[in-house]
Amino acid sequence: MARSLVLISGYYGFDNLGDEAILEQLLSEVKAANVDHNNIVVLSNQPELTSKQFSVRSVNRWNLKEILSLMPQTKLFISGGGGLFQDTQSIKSIIYYGGLLAAARALGSKVLIYAQGIGPLKKAISKNLTKQSWQLAQQISVRDENSYQQLVYWGLAKKSIKTADPVWALKPSTLPEAVREILANASSDKKNMPALVGISLRTGASFSDRHCQELVKILEDNLDSSTILVMLPLQDEQDRPILKVFAEHWQSKERIVWLPPNLNLLPSQWLSLIASLDMVIGMRLHSLIMSLASNKPVIGISYDPKVEIVLQQFKQPNLSFSKSETSPNVESWTTTVIAALRNYSELSAIAKVQAEESRKIACQNGALIAKILTS
Repeated sequence: MARSLVLISGYYGFDNLGDEAILEQLLSEVKAANVDHNNIVVLSNQPELTSKQFSVRSVNRWNLKEILSLMPQTKLFISGGGGLFQDTQSIKSIIYYGGLLAAARALGSKVLIYAQGIGPLKKAISKNLTKQSWQLAQQISVRDENSYQQLVYWGLAKKSIKTADPVWALKPSTLPEAVREILANASSDKKNMPALVGISLRTGASFSDRHCQELVKILEDNLDSSTILVMLPLQDEQDRPILKVFAEHWQSKERIVWLPPNLNLLPSQWLSLIASLDMVIGMRLHSLIMSLASNKPVIGISYDPKVEIVLQQFKQPNLSFSKSETSPNVESWTTTVIAALRNYSELSAIAKVQAEESRKIACQNGALIAKILTS
């Protein structure tokens, strides 16, 4: 049987903007390698939605019988991107993604691990299973230095390269006119003061209502009264509740806030929306990446090592907090916000230089796909 399919596995169809943005960029790279859209199949939690959004074939990620039936027709199996091999909650994801990798290789597909980050891997069994799974791939690309050093330690460096998160290479697309009008009407009365500031928060990371209240007070004291805060629900079910709480606190100060309805935007349209802002204060990794990729500075809230890595790389400020604390270090947060606003232009300049470099590195992901498919 002729092999013509490119089968793509990842955390797709869960309404997480970061993963959907990775998928949108990945699909553009596969199509750029002259693969017909009918020969691209994405494993998704919502296959009908994925198929409609991205104009490709999609199957249910839990239908193992159908997935296995496609593998003898698969020329390239792509696992990624993002952080698929981690045991933050359990080892189930490692077993799932590792099992697909093993099945693809056993049934004759070429295997690419695409722009992933390794871990966190807390248990010895998680590390062993991940190492065994990744040994099966013909080619590996990882998005950060820590992951690459782990591959060196495992003896997999010869078939691995360090690239960057694919979203650095994602191109913006046009927003609906109604959204463009809302964003265009914002302006600040102060020179070099952001007029539109995005806020990205998520539940389940020990960011409490007390944290919300303190951040609202700090921003009220230091932002121009005309500044509009734009809430960014990048994973609607998880983000919208805490953003609604934040928005209510901000409105109680008689300040302007916009919490968008469910807009059903493509990731590339979200990129356009975030590019229209002047700054993002956020927890979500891809809210920060999209802002920095648009040459706009950020203030990160690092609940996860992957967020801290990007903040350090781009020399952007960080509102650090411990999962064990019930309220933030107000003095530290205030100093950080004041310094970030004072150094707004300098942080923008750093973002511009570093983003261009990350964009160049991220383009290696597409080149790797093209190389494998044409070899």
